[in-house]
Order: sequence, then C-alpha cells, then structure tokens
Amino acid sequence: MARAKVELSNTTATSSLANKLTLLNAEDKTRILPAYFTDNYISLRPGEMRTVKVEYPATVSKGVPEIAIRGWNATPQSVAVQARR
Repeated sequence: MARAKVELSNTTATSSLANKLTLLNAEDKTRILPAYFTDNYISLRPGEMRTVKVEYPATVSKGVPEIAIRGWNATPQSVAVQARR
C-alpha cells in the first residue's frame, strides 16, 4: 500500500464548506480506487488547518498521483502528491 498526506488550510475570511478529496491518476484524471481517506467532506473555518492521510494500492496508480479537491464554495484544485510506502 502507498500512503500520502494532504495538508489543507483555509486562508480566506470565509468558511470553506463540504470539501471533497479525490485521488486521481495525474496522467488521465481517472480515479484511483480503492482509496482510503482518514477524513472527507471537510469544512474549514477561516485560518483552520487539517491534515488528511490517504492509503491506496500502489499498483493501481499510473505515475505520480494527484489529489483533487472541490467544495461547495471553494475553487476546485489539484495537487501532485509524493507517495510513501
């Protein structure tokens, strides 16, 4: 199993609501499944930070994976992750 850690922070003056994390293959944007997150659908108050860990089978990723985040009132983003075994 491969592991990754994502550090989320809300630097705005508004709460960020119902943020959902998805693990993707960066190459073709397909989902990496199964992926087990320590938390998901996360809301963050202004200035709040949260760390989320994800675990997934290393054999199903194609190259470097990425974490995509989208939320009710957040701009969708993606970031490459460095997997740890």
